[in-house]
Amino acid sequence: MQGPSRSFCGMLCALLIAACACRGGEVPFEPAFGPEAIDAANCKQIINGTESPAAQPMVLSALALKNGPVWKLERTQGHARKTIHYILALTSPVQVGTISVSMPDWDGFVSRTVSVGKAGVDTPKFDNEKDWDVLATNPPNAAWGFYTLPAGAKTRFFRVSEVRTEGTSFLEYWRFYKKRLHNFTPEATGIGERGPFCSHPSAVINGDLWQNAALDPDPTSKATKILRPPVSDVAPSWFILHWDQSRTINGIFLNSNAAKYKVYAYTGDPRNNPALASADDWARVD
Repeated sequence: MQGPSRSFCGMLCALLIAACACRGGEVPFEPAFGPEAIDAANCKQIINGTESPAAQPMVLSALALKNGPVWKLERTQGHARKTIHYILALTSPVQVGTISVSMPDWDGFVSRTVSVGKAGVDTPKFDNEKDWDVLATNPPNAAWGFYTLPAGAKTRFFRVSEVRTEGTSFLEYWRFYKKRLHNFTPEATGIGERGPFCSHPSAVINGDLWQNAALDPDPTSKATKILRPPVSDVAPSWFILHWDQSRTINGIFLNSNAAKYKVYAYTGDPRNNPALASADDWARVD
């Protein structure tokens, strides 16, 4: 059993546990392509049907191919409904195993889909759904996470579509990996600190944010302070993912406001509840 845990969560966190079938020497998170494969002239963003070219520094930053600004659009205000498409184009079809996309701004968020251009369609139209294959996310029905493509799938065009009425649309990251990755998080049981008015640990299993403590939601309480000391070395927070059987993992994708965290693997008796284990039953993962 493997459980990332111990003093790692500030207030919010979400977790993806990545695994793939790798032969000796293979790199699980190798990029599917480099900057030379990008067709800059056809990378764009579309807001309610109006196209504009995507700034290359933003595109390269989202793809983790070069440091730069976040691929971000103007803030939506006044409850005006916007349909936004981000289009990434390559110079030729490339085999991609997995796509991973960052969490959206939840303020005014309505929906998001991730799609790839259909085989045989040379230049898919951004608003013609027949030109695109919509990918399923893992965790299921989440607005972020892993999107694993069919084995051997090749394409030249990729699309992230978002609908919102408020907030800012952005892609903090939009990564493409050669390997087909699997997310073990939905198969786990979540166990977490139970601070005042905390989230249920199953939030992480479902691809949502988990919060270790919060304000009293009762409006009559007029709460202005969370009834828990700030998360620190003195008062750490913790969260555990627990599986019925051991898992071999290749990486952890953590979305959190934690400034510092440590990851541990459970090494104790598999028959016991890891949340009740002693410090000796955990081994630090570097």
